[in-house]
Amino acid sequence: MIFDRPDLLVVLPVAALFMTLSILWQWRRSRRLADAFGGSTAARRLTGRSLRRFPAARLGCTVLAALALTLAASGARQDTGEPPPPATPVDLVVALDVSHSMTAADVQPSRFDVARAALDRVVESRVADRMALSLFAGWPYGLVPVTDDDAVVEYFVPWLQPELLQQRDQGTALADVIDHAVERWTDRARDDAVPVLLLISDGEAHGGGPEVLAAANRAVEAGLRIWTAGVGTPDGAPLFVSGSGGAPLLEGSGG
Repeated sequence: MIFDRPDLLVVLPVAALFMTLSILWQWRRSRRLADAFGGSTAARRLTGRSLRRFPAARLGCTVLAALALTLAASGARQDTGEPPPPATPVDLVVALDVSHSMTAADVQPSRFDVARAALDRVVESRVADRMALSLFAGWPYGLVPVTDDDAVVEYFVPWLQPELLQQRDQGTALADVIDHAVERWTDRARDDAVPVLLLISDGEAHGGGPEVLAAANRAVEAGLRIWTAGVGTPDGAPLFVSGSGGAPLLEGSGG
């Protein structure tokens, strides 16, 4: 047990002694009153109680009350040992795949809708102290810089669509987005934080596995941790390219 004000513990013996002496004085006075009334039997008839009996219960309760008050005033509490270390802050860079393959419907309603819902849950859970948001297909685009205001990222989530980058490219450049995430975090890096890159994608990497692996190694060397959230099924689903009237012009594989 530890105390916030151990200096107040000296009050306990002083208070206990004072209360004991006070009760003893009252008891001796009661005995003199009993003798004045003609003895204990006569005093009991007049007062309804024994004036010569020592008030042990009152003394015990008084001492216990003094003990409780002293412990409360001194801030007594259980010693739980060393306090837990403070949580390490996390800087999270989220990279969301908006390539055309994310429109596949092998998961309902589509890969992109599932990925966007996952991003929404990450933002709402407040798992990071600072967050950034990037979109990527065949090239990465930084939508929200590293910020401690989650509301900024939360604002953009409902407006994200796979058509945002389709006019310029149709690929999934995982290596480029990993390098892009390293650059974004390095611009506002801090020594006490753990940087994390969260990739939300269907995993259809263009450019080859060795390039992605090399980019991942560069990110790890820079201090980033890479988390991945895969969207889709192994069998895949057809992809359609629609014309101006909405009718499908081409069909491809989203495997």
